[in-house]
Amino acid sequence: MVTGGEPFYHQDLELFLEEVHSMGYALKLDTNGTYPRRLASLPSGLVDLVAMDLKCAPSRYHLQGVPGMAPKIVEAVSHIQERFPQHLFRTTWVPGLNTVDEIHEMAQVLGPGENLWLTGFRPGKTLDPRWTTARSPTVDELDNVRLRFEQEGIHVDMQ
Repeated sequence: MVTGGEPFYHQDLELFLEEVHSMGYALKLDTNGTYPRRLASLPSGLVDLVAMDLKCAPSRYHLQGVPGMAPKIVEAVSHIQERFPQHLFRTTWVPGLNTVDEIHEMAQVLGPGENLWLTGFRPGKTLDPRWTTARSPTVDELDNVRLRFEQEGIHVDMQ
């Protein structure tokens, strides 16, 4: 498993992946979608599974202090769906960061029939201290989120 931070931040990622692949290991690559063009340029068959966290609706990524991410997120999702038959999208639902109103936009980016792993946020030690005491979603809130995604045609697995 190659994960991060963001693996594509490292300029020699492809060389590293090629070396690991040449040893016969299966490769899972986790990304946050920041570098969609580098993702699209990976040689076919180099990575066995690509997983991407969809943190919120692309139009709300700026609220996380990451301006200009919306088009990159949409592009990354598209590249993953087109180039990597084995892929996985995940969302960690954080009350206060995520809202039920954004589910429609997230579902449109993923497209009907896509799969999504959904998990609820658990507070604890975090890089950003503001989230250390944020609350977890209730079981009912998380179930409502699941139902809303499913109404949009997204298959949801709960973690």
